[in-house]
Amino acid sequence: MPRPFRPTVVLVALTGVMCTLLAPAASAKVPKNPRHFSAAIEPNTAYVEQDSCDPKPNRWGTTHLGNLLTATYPGSTYYTSRPCDGSTSEHYDGRAIDWMVSARVPAQKAQAEAFAAWLLAPDSYGNTTAMARRLGVMYIIFNSRMWGAWDGKWEEYNGCLHGKLKRKAYDNDCHRTHMHISLSWNGARGKTTFWTGKVYPTDYGPCVPKGKKVAPKWTTPNRTGCPGQWH
Repeated sequence: MPRPFRPTVVLVALTGVMCTLLAPAASAKVPKNPRHFSAAIEPNTAYVEQDSCDPKPNRWGTTHLGNLLTATYPGSTYYTSRPCDGSTSEHYDGRAIDWMVSARVPAQKAQAEAFAAWLLAPDSYGNTTAMARRLGVMYIIFNSRMWGAWDGKWEEYNGCLHGKLKRKAYDNDCHRTHMHISLSWNGARGKTTFWTGKVYPTDYGPCVPKGKKVAPKWTTPNRTGCPGQWH
């Protein structure tokens, strides 16, 4: 997974287009809320990239979000962790989901768009991108486009709307075979208002020690952030 802010990633603003694209289909379901929410809500999650290797498939919030998706959309599947290979992806520290819905299958595309619209809709209190904030969603990528909590915009992902990258051969790289969902540490651990009704202090995850290339595995919340970390 390329880092959202790497210079090689081509991001073109598509806000107006995506508002229309992600209007929920009338027949598509959306997840059920597990509780009645109060006005208390998390801020948009900070961007905290993966810097440790701990690909366990048992992060509570990651797994439960995947289960929520498959319960809402029967027949779909998801994957979470994967072995570290030296590149950067929140899959490698248990904070990401690949939900297998295809942009080329109309029913699955409608499900993905309905879910994304549900994530990014305001709630009854006027909180913007309410469910994304309550679940700790850091960014999502689907059908050649990316939404990031850092600016709330849909943008072209990695030039996937142009040239040869529009071909089926690039469907997986351009996330047309699945929706990628990266979570904050709070989201991955299930410490959010969606699951508990409580707003928790931000957890920035483990820091890379001086002189090292990789951070240790997560053991305790980091409330202050890491040197040079974007947030």
